[in-house]
Amino acid sequence: MTATTAFRTEEQPVWPRYRANLPADITGKTAWTHSIMSPATQPNDARPLTPTPFTDATDVSGANAVAPQRPECATATGAAAIAKMTAEQTTVNAQLTAIAALLPAPTTTLTTVAPATGTLAGGTAVTLTGTGYAAPASVTFNGVAATNVVVASATSITCVAPKGLLTGVVGVVVTVPAGTSHKSGSYTYTALAATATGCVPAVGLAAGGTTVTLTGTGLGGTTSVTFGGTAATNVVVLSNNLITCTTPAHAVGAVNVVAVNPAGNGTMTNGFTYQ
Repeated sequence: MTATTAFRTEEQPVWPRYRANLPADITGKTAWTHSIMSPATQPNDARPLTPTPFTDATDVSGANAVAPQRPECATATGAAAIAKMTAEQTTVNAQLTAIAALLPAPTTTLTTVAPATGTLAGGTAVTLTGTGYAAPASVTFNGVAATNVVVASATSITCVAPKGLLTGVVGVVVTVPAGTSHKSGSYTYTALAATATGCVPAVGLAAGGTTVTLTGTGLGGTTSVTFGGTAATNVVVLSNNLITCTTPAHAVGAVNVVAVNPAGNGTMTNGFTYQ
């Protein structure tokens, strides 16, 4: 490996790497360029950024230069290349700060969701606090539309949380004429007491191994399923109303099927029969 090749391996164009950190509306309008053969770093659409023009870090020269290549080509140790890249990174950070200062302030925000918890059944009255609110407005919880959305003021919206699919934390999104605001992890769906109303098929071998589908309500918080007191395997909670599992072995006869839920178990009396 020659000294020139070693340097070009270590020094990568700065802007393409930092471009990913820029807001979409900037990257969509401005192409950024930087390379060792074209050290000038500035936007190509004459946006009024400061400093203008953007300056490049000082090129390596003198003892670290490898004639007759450009002075950016350093020795095989790469020490000069690292120093140059560090200086360029400092310049880039300053330029990103200048870019951020030119961006318009957010037109709408979402700062609080209260209360921050509700059951999977939905129906919890929730108040959203932020800025820039005006009708018409829509609100979603994990992508599901809330109901009874009312813009109470420019800083407050009330709504009713929709039914949840599974227990856990979800994001809330507010959309108003001024724009969309999002707050991730701002609302938690908690378990409902379970009810078990159906088991299909309802008959299986005493040896176990039958794949069954359990239906009901509040099943989203289910932690396990038992048949005659013996735990099923391969339990998969598909939704608040649907679970699949595999029956364990059991003596012949009808047994209770229980969806075990911290908020309250759901029991089907004699819901499955072993043959």
